[in-house]
Amino acid sequence: MAPHLVSASALRAASRWWVLAAMGAGLLSACSPANSPGGEPACVAAMATVPNSAHPGQTIKVPMENLYSDCYDQGQGLANPGADTVTLTLFDGATQTTVATATAPVEADARALVTLTVPADASRGLAVVYNGLTMGVVTIAPAK
Repeated sequence: MAPHLVSASALRAASRWWVLAAMGAGLLSACSPANSPGGEPACVAAMATVPNSAHPGQTIKVPMENLYSDCYDQGQGLANPGADTVTLTLFDGATQTTVATATAPVEADARALVTLTVPADASRGLAVVYNGLTMGVVTIAPAK
């Protein structure tokens, strides 16, 4: 069986990629909270499953998870839920107004099920907002 020959230029290119990958991994590990005194913990983001569409006057359910106040990615495990309740807002971006708000209890596993009612006069997409972050947009379908 003949040996597989690799050109010198291919070896140099591969070596450069390995060096860059090693440098990148070193930089990432140096930035982790465990390696930087006073660093902030890295948290998993809150998630919500927002329905794609709804009709005016319809009640929608938005399951949420990862509602932790803090957590770590260095093996310490997850913290307790950050609050007893979670509040979601339906926001009309066109008019810059809040059109509905709902609050639900946060369970011990940092999950919640929030029930919102789409206003009867809704006619365009509404953003579902949690702590200033848009979790999804509900497209308003024609009334039934």
